[in-house]
Amino acid sequence: MSFISTSPLCIGATYCLLIPAFGTVYYFNPEFWLKPLTLTQSFYFSVVTITTLGYGDIIPQTEIARGITALEALLG
Repeated sequence: MSFISTSPLCIGATYCLLIPAFGTVYYFNPEFWLKPLTLTQSFYFSVVTITTLGYGDIIPQTEIARGITALEALLG
C-alpha cells in the first residue's frame, strides 16, 4: 500500500475534493431527500457525513442515497 500517501497535504486535498464531489451528487438528486436540499445544505451534509459526525438533521430517504452516504463516511 505504498502507493497511498498519508501526508497531511494529501489527506487535506482528498477531503477538499470529496466534499464538493459528494455535495454535488446530493444536490442534483432531490429524490434522495424528503425535501430537496439547497446547495448549502448539500455541502453541509457532505461535511457532516465525511467527518462522521452525523447530526441526524438531514437523513437520506432512499437505499441508493444511504449507500452513497455510507461510501462517503467510509472514505472520510
